[in-house]
Amino acid sequence: MAATNVLRRTEGRPTRATAAAIGLAAASGGAGLAHEMLWTRRLVDLLGGTSEASSRVFGVFFIGLAAGAAAAGWAVPRVRRPWRAAAIAELAVVAGILPTVWLSSLTGWLWPWLGPDRLLGFQGSLAKGLVSAVVVLPPAIAMGLVLPLIAAAVGRSERGSGRAANWLYAANTAGAAAGLIVAVAVLIARLGVMGSSLAVAAVNLAVAAGCLIADRLSGRGGEALPATKDLFHSSHRPNEKTAPSPPVPSTPLAWAWGHPGIVALACFSGTGVLAAEVVGLQELLLWATISFHAPAAILGAVIISLAVAAACVPQLLRGGHDPARLVPAALATTGLLMATTPAWFLTVAAWAGDPQASSPATFSLWITFIAALALGPAFLTAGLVFPLVIARTTAAADRPRPSAAARLAVVLAANGLGGLVGAELANQMLLPRCGLHGSFGVIGLAYAAAAVAARGMLVAAGNAPRAGLAWLLAALALTGWVAATWLPRLPLVNPHVGFEVLSARAGPDGTVAVVRKPGLGRGILVANQYLLGSSGARWTEERQAHLPLLLHPAPRAALFIGVATGITPGAALAHGAVERVTAVEISPLVAAAAAGFFTAENHGLATDPRAQVVIEDGRTLVAASRGEFDVIVGDLFLPWGSGAGRLYSVEHFRSVRRALAPGGLFCQWLPMDQLSFEQFAQIVVTFQEVFPQVHGFRSTLDPARPGLALVGFTDGRLDWDAVATRTARVRAEGAILDPAVRHAAGVALLWLGRLPEAIVEAKLKRSTTWPSRSMRRVCG
Repeated sequence: MAATNVLRRTEGRPTRATAAAIGLAAASGGAGLAHEMLWTRRLVDLLGGTSEASSRVFGVFFIGLAAGAAAAGWAVPRVRRPWRAAAIAELAVVAGILPTVWLSSLTGWLWPWLGPDRLLGFQGSLAKGLVSAVVVLPPAIAMGLVLPLIAAAVGRSERGSGRAANWLYAANTAGAAAGLIVAVAVLIARLGVMGSSLAVAAVNLAVAAGCLIADRLSGRGGEALPATKDLFHSSHRPNEKTAPSPPVPSTPLAWAWGHPGIVALACFSGTGVLAAEVVGLQELLLWATISFHAPAAILGAVIISLAVAAACVPQLLRGGHDPARLVPAALATTGLLMATTPAWFLTVAAWAGDPQASSPATFSLWITFIAALALGPAFLTAGLVFPLVIARTTAAADRPRPSAAARLAVVLAANGLGGLVGAELANQMLLPRCGLHGSFGVIGLAYAAAAVAARGMLVAAGNAPRAGLAWLLAALALTGWVAATWLPRLPLVNPHVGFEVLSARAGPDGTVAVVRKPGLGRGILVANQYLLGSSGARWTEERQAHLPLLLHPAPRAALFIGVATGITPGAALAHGAVERVTAVEISPLVAAAAAGFFTAENHGLATDPRAQVVIEDGRTLVAASRGEFDVIVGDLFLPWGSGAGRLYSVEHFRSVRRALAPGGLFCQWLPMDQLSFEQFAQIVVTFQEVFPQVHGFRSTLDPARPGLALVGFTDGRLDWDAVATRTARVRAEGAILDPAVRHAAGVALLWLGRLPEAIVEAKLKRSTTWPSRSMRRVCG
């Protein structure tokens, strides 16, 4: 009867003390993921918005978490007051984020010191890696310490701490989801990135205070409770006779060495979930608008699914079931769901229609809901695996040493390293080689194969799993059939638009397709939703290069920020005065598409000896340059794209001015049909802070293509005599046939006049919208 009562208490709700620990674990998890997201935004400002930079920050974060968990495995047996140690770790997180407050001022010298050549060499990659490590690694290590230390504190104050470990992990994961949603939907919009970082740091301070209070109230010093048998985790019934237990390893490392299957399963769980998350983000971007909110939405959906799964595990284990026996079934089910996820996602996306919302917050919540609906089932079953591993890891059969908390630290470290491997595997191998939908098929096959392997290990250990071998082999065969026959048929481009797909590739930067359509010609379609120019718009796109080059009397060196089809930077090669063209593109897939399908239209940009195509964030390359270019041209950027707003910042405009040679000019093209009037006015006012005299030029007289250029000179002067000389040379060379740029009168026809700040402010008071006839409202 006594044993039965203990079992019931173990299977019931957490005690009050454990509930308090769960609350602290949730708050710590929320602060941790919010910090990671904010770090990424801050470091992208410095390191550039390339996929390499984002992956580097993400990787360092996971390395830090894994290192912190591993350190906790070593520290837990030696720490007498784990609550106080957890508080110190939270305070270390706060101290670790302080460098981000002064990040810009501390690192402003870095890119000019490196210069363009070293930036593009190994020195640039090394510098970016060191900055990421210095900024992210220390606080990430401190974060990795917290959960094992809280688990150790609970284990020393209560019996049945193995079950508490699952509740703590579930709470930590749920808190991470809540922290991410609050940071994206509320904090950033109201406080900005810096204010949000300080607000999240306040949460860390609150958690530290809670841990210190718990340390004071516990009053147990460092004495652990005597070893007791945790009936919840035993695979035997209370009255069942058991064989004598073998000698138990006394250190976490020795325990890990003796349990390679558990450690490997923890690592595989992290690998599979993070690989699926990376691929799932690119899948979501086939539907969701390209923006900062989409990565946050997929991450939120994944974390919510993992939290729900972790909370379900204690219920699945009611009655004393061995968690290891459920693992093969969870793995096999995940394999099937992963393989069918692309088809289910396309079904949900068709039902949801175009993503629209009245505010950024509701937009974030809506796409998070769709991501959870479309991708959640696979992540829900995948999320069962690691909590089952935790339950088996913290089982009482291995007591008294190492403690449950120390073993928890070991599997957390393995899971973190697996996450790093999974993200890199998806970015560097799965997406480029297997494609978007095919990557889900490979991940599904890996899960199904792991189910068969896990069953084999259990049978070898004399612990028959619930799922039979025939069922697992059938799941593996079905997953393989779906991956081989069904997934290749699914489209990457909306079939209802009428595009003929000439090429489609996937990678860390997303999906890039070369498409063709009558009237449009060939174009580059990014993420199934944004067209980066086309051969049908060749003359307009070439004019975006001709116009600024004709405004300079002797444009020998030109820099183009953005390549797309290459038509705009390639047009510079038609000017005899131009000796060097540098075109910087953030996506290697886009640059490859331009080189492979638009050579005739872009004047052989990829092979011309005067031209150089650089894969880098344009802001970073400009920041590293000093007085090198006569003309710098900013392409038509998607205003709401992730990171695009930085290209309209005063910091970037100042870097552009420093990169210009004496007498140079900067031309920034704006997509007027994608900007509100307030946004346009803000860009102009910001531009004028660096280039006091702003001249406006339109790209065409066609109101359906409202492209507008802001042109600023380092000497503040537009010389029409120089324009007449340049157009006369163009006519003499005969390489440019566009009548609008062969005569100074044609250039003047595109001139909108000066756009001083006073006019913009006056227009701002008169209008709050930006309709299709916006050109007349600016110039009238």
